[in-house]
Amino acid sequence: MIAEPQRAALLVALRASVREHADGEDHLADNRVLNGCRSLVFCRTGRWFPKRRAAEAVAVTETDFRDLVEAAVHSFERPRGSALSLPPADVRDFLKRVADRVDETAEAEATAATGEAGGITAKGSDPRSPQDGRGTWPDTWPRRQVPTARADSP
Repeated sequence: MIAEPQRAALLVALRASVREHADGEDHLADNRVLNGCRSLVFCRTGRWFPKRRAAEAVAVTETDFRDLVEAAVHSFERPRGSALSLPPADVRDFLKRVADRVDETAEAEATAATGEAGGITAKGSDPRSPQDGRGTWPDTWPRRQVPTARADSP
């Protein structure tokens, strides 16, 4: 039996994937955006969602990128050889947002696990929720429970 990977290891792998997608080589723009959507949803829920479902959720919460996400879904529905071109600057900005969110999630979880204060929770808000006015995650989504340091842990 293979053990489930630790969440911290998944976040490191996720960050490497986002970095590779940001470079853009060998990846269609729609795929880069939709994988970014999956990454955002994973950071929020701890679960992997299919590309279209993740895109629907992100289009609601990341309103600055709604048009880009919807265009990516439309392109993804086409044959791969007929994928649509997406604005490179918008794709780059979106993937920067995704990378920031993955980093924030990793830092928040490391902070919660060690009990040490981190810089991203200075405003007293949930570091995994949008803090920049781009919307909020649907209340019906399950929240990822961040482990807290126990008094009896080493």
